[in-house]
This record gives sequence, C-alpha cells and structure tokens, in this order.
Amino acid sequence: MIRKINHFSSPLKKQFPINNQLNEQRNELLKILFPSQTQLNSACLKYANAKLTKDSLQIKKESEKVDKIISQINAETTGFIVKHPDWDYSVEALMRLPMDSCYKYYPILSKNVQSSFFGEYARDVLYSLKTGDVAQAFSLPDQNGKTVSLSDFKGKYVVLEFWGSWCGFCIKDIPAMKQYYSKYKNKTAFVSIACRDSEKTWKAAIAKHQIHWTNLLSNDEKLTRTYGIEGFPTKIIINPEGIVVGKFLGEGSEFYAEMDRLFKN
Repeated sequence: MIRKINHFSSPLKKQFPINNQLNEQRNELLKILFPSQTQLNSACLKYANAKLTKDSLQIKKESEKVDKIISQINAETTGFIVKHPDWDYSVEALMRLPMDSCYKYYPILSKNVQSSFFGEYARDVLYSLKTGDVAQAFSLPDQNGKTVSLSDFKGKYVVLEFWGSWCGFCIKDIPAMKQYYSKYKNKTAFVSIACRDSEKTWKAAIAKHQIHWTNLLSNDEKLTRTYGIEGFPTKIIINPEGIVVGKFLGEGSEFYAEMDRLFKN
C-alpha cells in the first residue's frame, strides 16, 4: 500500500471515492514509487531489527537510511505533481508530502483540480490554521475522564501533538518526544491528542509507551479540520500569547530543531 511510504496517513482516500480515472492516475504514481517503496520496506525491517539489538549506533544508522529513502520518495512524488498539475490524483499525492511542500506546490495545480472535491478539501486543510494564527480553543477528555481545555495552559508555551496508536510513524516518534518532554517540560506543556482511536486502544498505548504528559482523545474530525491536520503525527507549537509559531508534519527533525531554537537560552 502507498501509505507505507509516507510520514503520515491521508484522510482523502477515506473520505472521497476514487473513480477509474483516479485509479489510473494513482497507478502511474505507484509505478514510479515502486522501486523506492521496495527499498523502504527493506530499510524499515532492518530498522526494526536494529531496535531489537538496542545498539544505538546501528539504530541511528538504519533510521537515517529510512529517512533518506523517504526523502527520495517525496522528491519522486513532487516530480509527479509538477508533471501532472492537471490530474486530480496530484492533490492526494501532494497531501502526503511534508507541509512546506504542500504549501509550495498547491498553487501550481490547475484551477480545475483546485476546485475539485480533493482540491477544496486540501485547501481547507492547508489554510484552516497556519503559523501566525490564533490557536482555536478546545476541550477534550483525558484518560481519567477529566475535561482539559487549551485555556488551562494560558500563558505557557504549548506543544500539541496529533497522533494515533494505529500510526506506525507516531509510535516511532515516541522516544524522541519523551526525550524532549524531559528536556523542556519546565518550559512548555506537552499535550497529545489521539485521533481515530478507540478509548481502549488509546489507553493501552499510553500505558505501554509510558507517555506521562497530558493525553486527550478526540472522537470526531472537527478538531483535526479546525487545526488543518492532514496527517499524523502533526505537532503544533503555540506561544504564551496563544499564537501558532510552528506546525510540523511527520516525525522528522524539524520540530525538535525548532524546540531547541526556541529554548536555547
């Protein structure tokens, strides 16, 4: 499945039926990506085996290989979009890329594609919330049934992480999140928001992975649409004034580099 090659999962295929023409366009991209996808599947297996050895150097080496192949796949996907800006499937392909690429290449899509079901959905996701906007208020239950609101963290930096226990890349990212929680928990509040999860599997994942910061459960797509969450994991940094100062898609290093930059002093 194409989803295996991405940093995140896309809701587009889930929400809109794919007709024959879209299937043909999708197959064209799959042909392009097949060699890299095969390499990625092998690299992910080696990474998983390295984790079993607990050899930190080998884990780092295999993780870097995975990241390199993902970057290659993203470049191949970008090439497909640039070549076919008038294809409807280019929108779904686009929305599987890192957010900066989504913003960069959405404008090159044809007007017909932008006004399609896929195009309008993508526009809503991309432009519903961006850096510089005021973070929208919300209230959600934590694992103990207590209602937690964004306003509870007023005057603090807040990291919102949208994730799911079903999301392999989200699980892969937990160790890094735990490291940065320990590093900056006195300077910012960490809030993980599970999406498309059952209460049972969500609570089990919290216990299994020993996630000690604030954990909330979202039972519908309203909040993900409000915050423009196209895929998982997505991390959003909100400053003490309630302004979004960073939005990061995937489990890459950009979010962690920004955290270090913000709190280097």
